[in-house]
Amino acid sequence: MPSRKEWYFVYKFPSDDPRQIDTPYEVQVLDDKGRAQSFGYFDEHCTRLTVHGVNIPPPVFAAAMRMPEGSGDYVDSNGALLDPFPGAGIPERRDLPPGA
Repeated sequence: MPSRKEWYFVYKFPSDDPRQIDTPYEVQVLDDKGRAQSFGYFDEHCTRLTVHGVNIPPPVFAAAMRMPEGSGDYVDSNGALLDPFPGAGIPERRDLPPGA
């Protein structure tokens, strides 16, 4: 069992976003409180990525690639959507595909 909660925020840049450059996807490694601790960038050919010592699981890449342009979401290490703020009145989204 991991010693920390493994969750991420994934984002697909819009094609006209100047930050995109050669890597249209961003993954943020989040701490236990949901704050971004580090950022990684990748393209559709990426199969392995380590961000500040954290190996990003392949399902996280797949979740990012399913996002519509300009969209992002919170996912776990299996690429499943997470409710980032339970009890905050944000509707549960676990039954929706990433980016929906």
